[in-house]
Amino acid sequence: MDGINAVRLTLSYGERENLDVLVGTPYLDTRELSADGIERTRGLTDASFEVKWRFWENDLAKLALKP
Repeated sequence: MDGINAVRLTLSYGERENLDVLVGTPYLDTRELSADGIERTRGLTDASFEVKWRFWENDLAKLALKP
């Protein structure tokens, strides 16, 4: 019974009309069958910090950069 479940929580804040700041972290829950039974690992993993900048827009489309 091996299994991996992951949930990602991301918070986003519109710093300006064309600039968003995002902070996220995944929560990981794994189960692995071993000779001793089922081993389970749970917890938060690597957090991320992102910035999204929308640098061009018109009525039909928008272009943004999110490195």
